[in-house]
Amino acid sequence: MNRRTFFASLLLAAGLFALPLQSASAQVAELLSSISSQLGVSETQAAGGTGALFNYAKSNLGGSDFASITSALPGVTELMSVAPSSSTGSSSLLDQGASLLDGGSGQSAGGLMSLASTFTELGMSSDMINQFVPIILDYAEREGGQQIMSLLQSGLLG
Repeated sequence: MNRRTFFASLLLAAGLFALPLQSASAQVAELLSSISSQLGVSETQAAGGTGALFNYAKSNLGGSDFASITSALPGVTELMSVAPSSSTGSSSLLDQGASLLDGGSGQSAGGLMSLASTFTELGMSSDMINQFVPIILDYAEREGGQQIMSLLQSGLLG
């Protein structure tokens, strides 16, 4: 990717990430602020990483299970729509992202590679995945209850 394309993509992404921060529910805005302050990332990175994780969970859950999550957690769909979708990655990114599973085998290698690549595209290490997950699960339990948190955990961790 040349320099001009990179900066054009960066500007486009910045514009897209502004959307969830303006239209997201107060609870989602609080989640993004919490992730940003606890992990030292920008709200744009928090929104992109969170959206990517919800997209990842959706790809691993049945439609009705994920519908329960989005129904209980308003604003999640907006985050998902602005998360960068990345189809590139390397095995080293996959290896870093695989630590999310702690040895589980429920998720596809392609899904992990895409998730790790998305975090890298956002300017974060794929190791940050492990730091986002507990904050998002705490949020899901607080806002949606134990059942919603368990569904989301199943989609994220297998």
